Amino acid sequence: MSLTSHAFLLLFLPISLLFYWRFFKTSQSRLWVLLALSYGFYALADWKYIPLLLGLSWITFQTARRGWFTTGIVINLAGLAFFKLIGWESAALNGLGFPVGDVLLNLALPLGLSYYTFKHISYLLDIKWQVYPASTDFTVFAAYAAFFPQISAGPLSSFQNTGKQLRALPERLSNDQVFDSLVYITIGLSKKLLIANILLKFAETNSLLPLVAESGLISAWLLVLASALGIYFDFSGYTDMVIGLAQLFGIRLPPNFNNPFLAKDIQDFWNRWHISLSKWFRVYVFFPLSRKFLTKLGTENKGFSQSAANLITMFLVGLWHGITFGNLAWGVLMGLLLNLQTGLKRRKKKIRSEFLARLVLLLFVFVGLAVFISPDFEYARLLLVKLSGLDGFEGWSFLTMSGNEQFYATLLIAVVIAFSGFVEADKLLRTRTRWFATAMGILLALCLLSMGQPVDFVYVQF
Repeated sequence: MSLTSHAFLLLFLPISLLFYWRFFKTSQSRLWVLLALSYGFYALADWKYIPLLLGLSWITFQTARRGWFTTGIVINLAGLAFFKLIGWESAALNGLGFPVGDVLLNLALPLGLSYYTFKHISYLLDIKWQVYPASTDFTVFAAYAAFFPQISAGPLSSFQNTGKQLRALPERLSNDQVFDSLVYITIGLSKKLLIANILLKFAETNSLLPLVAESGLISAWLLVLASALGIYFDFSGYTDMVIGLAQLFGIRLPPNFNNPFLAKDIQDFWNRWHISLSKWFRVYVFFPLSRKFLTKLGTENKGFSQSAANLITMFLVGLWHGITFGNLAWGVLMGLLLNLQTGLKRRKKKIRSEFLARLVLLLFVFVGLAVFISPDFEYARLLLVKLSGLDGFEGWSFLTMSGNEQFYATLLIAVVIAFSGFVEADKLLRTRTRWFATAMGILLALCLLSMGQPVDFVYVQF
């Protein structure tokens, strides 16, 4: 069930809130309701994968209590790898003469598999590193793993933070908390329905343009801008909605975006974009790898150790997105850029003009995105050539083609908002005027009226 569907917003959500707040008064009873709602939501997505979610949660819970950390991590990674590599597994089995490979292709990637797997792994490693003790309450842990607002695509949160909230759910919400929640949901819906869907539809429709000989600089940049801003507004819109939904049930989740297009450098960009995932890879992949290399190579090779750990980490981020040329090449490119910046900082060299530094960063971000959306090397090569202008310039007549007026207007609005510094919903929460509340009400009504066939968020099913 999509978060942007009438079924969710007008049926599942209000009925869930009614039961949660009206008929159950204690923290423990509300915890059970939250667990039931989470598994109910998951069942509506695909009930066949409930045993996988429940089984991995139970195994993680038990292995953490018994100190079998490696076993728990390997089992979780095996489950993730099995579904992420189905295409490869199917081809291998068919090549070996086992027709069962065709059956595998019919298996969909379970909803939120990456996100609850990452939750499980971070929990196991936190227990191993003695950040906090293992939980003795499986109900709390199961609710943490399956919490329905965030299970689809995060944001990732630690058990230390979210588990503590689940153990002591509030008795009521203040009017300010309800208002903030509705602002988050409204802004998130607006980003998705009124901006992202239009930009991504254009990008999908024109995705083959780099292969067309007549296309050139304008069409290439429109494709990249539509893809970059479309993905951003889609994902940040999802995050806003999830934070608002969670708050309606008394749970505070961490932010996931912070005006990434205002970043000063590539490291700053990754501190602002998909913050919870960036932090997860930094804490649970980069730091352990870096320490491992330092132990093996010695402190005199600190720079190399960190660079190698960084490159491997970003390659794994690309791999997590999918086994395609674009994803893997993008991961390597981001790793190289981060290493380049680290090397320049170590030598105390930087671009003196802040404006020029941000311009260079944006160029790297958009070029990286061009690689990211490329299915193969040839597509990436053609797209980069066209972005450089070496393959011609269609002329301004390209912009006057009929049928794209809505896209151009939306792209212009998206650019202004993305660079305004007020693109994230939390930047608007200080406003409590009647005019602001009225504007939010009108915006929410527009979103509800604009809903057609539900279109899922980009990062759902990862």
